Amino acid sequence: MDVEESDDIMEFRDQVRETLEDVLPSKKMADVTDNQILSVLETHFKNINSQENTEMDTHYDYKYFPLKIVDLTVKDIVSSMASPPPVRELVSSSDPEEEEDFSIVPTLKDILIPLSSVYPDIDPKYLRTIIDKFSGNTRNIQEYLEANIETIPERRTIQAVQYRMISAKCDNKKREKPWECPQCRSWSIISLPKSLNIFTESQFDLECNEIISCGSFCYFCNRKSHAPFKCRTTTTRVLQAENEMDIFKKLDMPPDEVRASIRIYNMKPKNDTNFANPLDILYTTAEGTFLRMLKRGGGHSFDRNFIKEIKYFENDALAERFNESKRRLEAQGITCKERLVFHGTPVTSNVEAIFQDGLLLSKCKRFAHGYGIYFSEFPDVSQVYGQNLLLCRVLVGRPYIEGRASGSLSQQSAPPTAQPLAQALAPQQLAQAAAQRQRANLLQLGHQIWVRGQDQDRVRNIPDGYNSKFVSPDVDGKAQMIVIDKEDQILPAFQIVTQGPTGS
Repeated sequence: MDVEESDDIMEFRDQVRETLEDVLPSKKMADVTDNQILSVLETHFKNINSQENTEMDTHYDYKYFPLKIVDLTVKDIVSSMASPPPVRELVSSSDPEEEEDFSIVPTLKDILIPLSSVYPDIDPKYLRTIIDKFSGNTRNIQEYLEANIETIPERRTIQAVQYRMISAKCDNKKREKPWECPQCRSWSIISLPKSLNIFTESQFDLECNEIISCGSFCYFCNRKSHAPFKCRTTTTRVLQAENEMDIFKKLDMPPDEVRASIRIYNMKPKNDTNFANPLDILYTTAEGTFLRMLKRGGGHSFDRNFIKEIKYFENDALAERFNESKRRLEAQGITCKERLVFHGTPVTSNVEAIFQDGLLLSKCKRFAHGYGIYFSEFPDVSQVYGQNLLLCRVLVGRPYIEGRASGSLSQQSAPPTAQPLAQALAPQQLAQAAAQRQRANLLQLGHQIWVRGQDQDRVRNIPDGYNSKFVSPDVDGKAQMIVIDKEDQILPAFQIVTQGPTGS
């Protein structure tokens, strides 16, 4: 062995020792000698033909260290130091309690799978190392991870290194390319067939090679393997089923303010956006809606730089009422897509009351387009009604179109006379439903007669079968005014605080 090889061996020895100190308990580590390490190292060194083969090998299953010769040595020493777990003999007994006392030693997967669920940000190979280090003691494993979580490399960092390594090894002549598992985002090298066409091939499945495999996936659509069926065409319905994301789910972070039953989050403009932070997503959503619709509105009261702050409000009672309304509409077969629309209020003190109690029909005073609560797709329009600008979630359901712009929305079809569900009802049930509808109509008629005697403007003029009114929608279906006459179809979400001449 020449001097250069000897230096390499010494360097490998130090790496092996450092790795063993992380893997083995201190008592067992004390029994490991440098001569033992060198002996195992030299054996593997002789079996490796070139220095290149000691470096990263994508086909090798690394466990302790990202250098093959070091990892092999550590594996051998750990294996030699490991003592087999005691095996209890199963003795037949008539006592059931005696049989229940027998405990099965958990396997590596039994520990690794739940541990990966708790620590998805840590590479599974590293977790496996820690499991071995603490001999499967779950308490010690978690205590170690929590104590060292800031120094442990993130999984995404490991995956970025993994991608760079395997991409450099891909052979274009063999049609090799990096492939990312759609679920865990781990990388591996795949070889593509010479003729691969989504229109001619029924399927081309790839297997996740992570320690905890995610299974097989279709190369074309990234869904789980679906043989013998072909890939499904992407539609709105499919996207809704597979990729639905609720950006408005209850936040699991402390609010900036708490007033009565509302939680307030103060969001400032930022140069960088972290899409893992729900508040950044909420801010981007509100800001983007404001700026996009400001441009379309054509007004000059606001400017793009006028946003000083956006406040996000949570109110559990109002949220549950809103979601219940959504479920009711869905049960009736009505589309429950939401719109983010603006509402202006002139008095600052009204803002907190609105987020506390919701927007109330009893507070409405002007009904130029009929009885209801008024919103606009355009902040400029809502600003006319008040400088305090709110951005609300509304369920428009089936909208009635008033003052349709030329070439705007397609002609609104008449509302359905019966729900599809009614076809499955028994005659007796249908009769009961008809009687209930008749009673409801009489009650509504009586209410309207009473209202006419009080205030002609308050008569509901959203026709039966519709859930909202769109006033003068443009060619893209954006309404100058949206009227909602059901309080539970409204959920106030944001307050946009502006600066400058129109600022609050």
